[in-house]
Amino acid sequence: VTAEDVLTTPDVIVGTFLIHSIPATILFDSGASHSFISVPFVGKNQLGVERLRNPLLITTPGGVMTAKYYSPAVPIEIQGIPFPSD
Repeated sequence: VTAEDVLTTPDVIVGTFLIHSIPATILFDSGASHSFISVPFVGKNQLGVERLRNPLLITTPGGVMTAKYYSPAVPIEIQGIPFPSD
């Protein structure tokens, strides 16, 4: 997703929010069925990971990739209110 896509798509919002008190750039897509977090962010901030029972095949306009791991219970904080995510 490009910055131009975010500006021209009403279903997408981007901003800086806290994940475990760490600032992160987050893209919210109201039409998305899943949430994703980058491997570098997980590693840099020592977030826990678990292996998916069934890997996800993800198809995007930029190509195809497979997700084999997830980070459970990563809360996103918006205006001081934690929102759980999985």
